[in-house]
Amino acid sequence: MISRVIGEMELIPRRYGVAFRDINGRRVVCYPIPLNWIVGWSREMVAWIRHGPALLSDMERAQAYANGFSKGYVVGAVHEKESRLSLWRDSPQ
Repeated sequence: MISRVIGEMELIPRRYGVAFRDINGRRVVCYPIPLNWIVGWSREMVAWIRHGPALLSDMERAQAYANGFSKGYVVGAVHEKESRLSLWRDSPQ
């Protein structure tokens, strides 16, 4: 097989280029340099035909994910603080 799956913090093999990012993890799929463009383009074309054009760019999608993560973290911290206060108030003194 000529494709290579490269994980996070691994080096891309010589004469290989990134064709697409794997959606299931932090890894990329690489092919030899002339093929990576063809494979990446054909994969994008199939996705576009199936699902229509992307509404968000990769950068906008990453920013939305980061905002949702930080809001969830804040809500979780507030909930934890409130539960600690309720335990303190309900404890016998």
